[in-house]
Amino acid sequence: MSFRFRGVRPPGVVRNPLMHLYLVLGCCLFVVLALYGLRVITESEAAKQSGADSQRLVHSATQDEEKLVLLITVLSSATVEGAMRRNAIRSSWMKLLPEGAETFFFLGTENIAGEMKESVRESVRTQPDLIQLPGVDDSYTALVDKLLGVLTWAHGHRKFDYLLKADDDTFIRPDLFVSELSSRPSSSLPLYWGFIDGRHTPLKHGQWAEKSYALCDRYIPYAKGGAYVLGSSLTLYIVKNQDLLVRFSSEDVSVGTWLAPLAVERKHDPRFDTEYKSRGCDNRFIATHKQTTTMLIQRYTDLQSYGVLCHREFRKRGSYIYNWNVSPSQCCKRNGMLDRSIP
Repeated sequence: MSFRFRGVRPPGVVRNPLMHLYLVLGCCLFVVLALYGLRVITESEAAKQSGADSQRLVHSATQDEEKLVLLITVLSSATVEGAMRRNAIRSSWMKLLPEGAETFFFLGTENIAGEMKESVRESVRTQPDLIQLPGVDDSYTALVDKLLGVLTWAHGHRKFDYLLKADDDTFIRPDLFVSELSSRPSSSLPLYWGFIDGRHTPLKHGQWAEKSYALCDRYIPYAKGGAYVLGSSLTLYIVKNQDLLVRFSSEDVSVGTWLAPLAVERKHDPRFDTEYKSRGCDNRFIATHKQTTTMLIQRYTDLQSYGVLCHREFRKRGSYIYNWNVSPSQCCKRNGMLDRSIP
């Protein structure tokens, strides 16, 4: 049917053909925009949902991660001797690890010779307990940076109550450490536990020289570096403030100085045989420093065979109980060689 327009047009009919085109284009544009808006809203909601799912997964992984009582971090070296010590530890005191404890060895990655670097790479691939610290020089002069790298790694990869730092020539009793730490009240002050010295004068010459130490004529009391324990809140404090902390030559001196103004339980314990040379062998020791690979294995063998650390006890030098009631210079008077009352 056709219409001949005379006066009034039938409703809905447009005389100008261009108007038809405008109406069609307008309808198409409306449909496109509506569909695009729907697609955008859908993708936005999907992104939000995906993000929420990811957050739940991360949160779940963090919550489900088992919290260690004790994380044991061993400073080792990228040398043949270092590899031998790590293997000796794996064959000795690491077999004593109880539930709630885990051990890792740490190496710097800088200035390693070509052949040794490839050997280290292969060891890292085959030994999951061996951790490389990028950008850290694997030398004594960089021990403070190495320690900071260890603490940073620890808080990025594990949840723990306490961290034990040890050298790779130290024999420790992880079973006894976990037993004592597990029974410690959670309301206690953060723990700094080791063989503490407060009378040592800063060295000005030699490998351990502290030429920049001008805080006092003696080192601020610190736990000797063969092994010591730190509460997780203290290690986190060090990690968060590391850019502001002065790095002294010695890692153990640095830690003692960094913690000096904090409210800390400084626990001196003569069962830590962790000075620059061993005091001998005492069955009460829970950590003993300056052990050869043979001695590391022997300590473990004696424990398995005789139930004691030392099949034959002996003493090379005296020990002491720290006196907190006097000035640090008077704190630490050693007992005689024949006095066995103190480990």
